[in-house]
Amino acid sequence: MNYRLDTYLPAWPRASELCKLYLQQAPWFFGAVKERQLNEELLPLFYTEARGVAAPSTLSTPNLPQPTPHDLALLFVILCFGSLVDEQLPPAPGNEEADHYYTLTRAALAMDPVTDHAPTVSTVQALSLMAIYQGLVANENSIESTWTLFGMATKLA
Repeated sequence: MNYRLDTYLPAWPRASELCKLYLQQAPWFFGAVKERQLNEELLPLFYTEARGVAAPSTLSTPNLPQPTPHDLALLFVILCFGSLVDEQLPPAPGNEEADHYYTLTRAALAMDPVTDHAPTVSTVQALSLMAIYQGLVANENSIESTWTLFGMATKLA
């Protein structure tokens, strides 16, 4: 990646906390990413601390795949949802941490345009979660954004 967006990832303790919040709350309304995928596939790509949490079969692979910008986008949007449901933070649309991770999600997706190649599962999941986020923040264009993102995710899937 030319521009290292992964440097904006939080330290492991906060990332772990936000992922747990996501897993506790998000599946109630839209569980695009399951616990196994998050803990065994996604987090180990970006956090060495997560590699000890992953299943033994994952740990036996000496070389993890190179993360793509869309993998990073998916992780950012999961962190966004974790921030959104964190009771210590203000609700949407005034939740600056959630908004920050949403902006980083968009930036990561823009690093590798979705129309340049066949989409990955991470691409579709990130777009779907972005659509849900837009519906939850209820800002001026949220309904239009929700349908636009869901439409794109559906077409790419």
